[in-house]
Amino acid sequence: MPKIDCAVNLLDLALKKTAEKGINIMSSFDLAGETAVITGGASGIGLVAARVLSLAGARIVLTDYKETNLEKSHTDLEQEGIKSYAVQLDVTDVAQVEAGSMKIEKDVGPVSILLNSAGIAMLYIAIEIGPKDWLRVINVSLNGTFWPPRVFGLV
Repeated sequence: MPKIDCAVNLLDLALKKTAEKGINIMSSFDLAGETAVITGGASGIGLVAARVLSLAGARIVLTDYKETNLEKSHTDLEQEGIKSYAVQLDVTDVAQVEAGSMKIEKDVGPVSILLNSAGIAMLYIAIEIGPKDWLRVINVSLNGTFWPPRVFGLV
């Protein structure tokens, strides 16, 4: 079972167990009417977060630089009954982040939640990774966590 399915299944189990005790923990997390933008939303933690935030009622906007992964994840969410939007952008490119934020604001509405989950996992030992790959990791890890909050904070 993929890790993402495990996380969603654990959340589902926690919700069921608390509901059996008459506790609705999701009522403490009412995000109805809120728009959540998730960078790196096409996979991993970002995609799990999209599912969780949708359970709390948030409108979901997935962003990712890999358009094919983005479209597949968007389609998967739609098939699960989760309405979502997909916007392709590279978090390391401030112009793309700015254009994406304007598109989201226009098409979906004001953004109230930004979840920065874009990241790269390169499974190399230090002597094997080349400069180009290393600089991409640094660019996504540093600039990719700086530009989205700065840009979305100004919208």
